[in-house]
Amino acid sequence: MRLQIESTNEVVDIYGTEHRVWRGVTPKGVECLLLVRRIAVQKGLSMDEFDGDEHLKERLSEGVFSDNPRIPF
Repeated sequence: MRLQIESTNEVVDIYGTEHRVWRGVTPKGVECLLLVRRIAVQKGLSMDEFDGDEHLKERLSEGVFSDNPRIPF
């Protein structure tokens, strides 16, 4: 599945955990919402593109999933 997504300023609480609301659309025009708790990039890659989003920035951790064999980061 492919989605084009864009972050919003909305933050929602789900069972005591904050999530950023992102709006998305599929190639066929189906709109959807994504509730994003954390974003990770591959170990060693720059995270500079996330500067300015303080809500996500405080949760970003380079290579945070690198020890989980089920996630290829």
